[in-house]
Amino acid sequence: MNFAESISNYVLGNLTTKDLPNIGLIALSENIESESLYILAGMSEKDNSFEILQYFDSSLTELNIQLPSKTEASKVLAKYYLNQIIQNPNSAFEIMARLDTYVYGRIAFQDTNRKYFGEELKIEHLYTWYREI
Repeated sequence: MNFAESISNYVLGNLTTKDLPNIGLIALSENIESESLYILAGMSEKDNSFEILQYFDSSLTELNIQLPSKTEASKVLAKYYLNQIIQNPNSAFEIMARLDTYVYGRIAFQDTNRKYFGEELKIEHLYTWYREI
């Protein structure tokens, strides 16, 4: 996963504060740099969670990055998993299960007028296929 996908994974609750140093390393590998990001990337999961979160928040401020909403994060991760399905067609069912668990299952879509499951992310046809298998 790249930086944006990792941030989205964090926003949806699939990653915890202890995973933020790894997100910092991913950012540095993509040439995204800030003073707080260097410190964050040098931290480990054994460091104080409050300090990890403080450096994460500071790095976002320094980089002028805002965390995506849960809906935006779900779209980013849905795209990631759909690309994974294309690249690994033999694992499509397992990847779809991850998409269902780590993306769709993390969002409480409020649209009661939907006709099909998955419609909010435009993946309703995938859910039809997924259930039939």
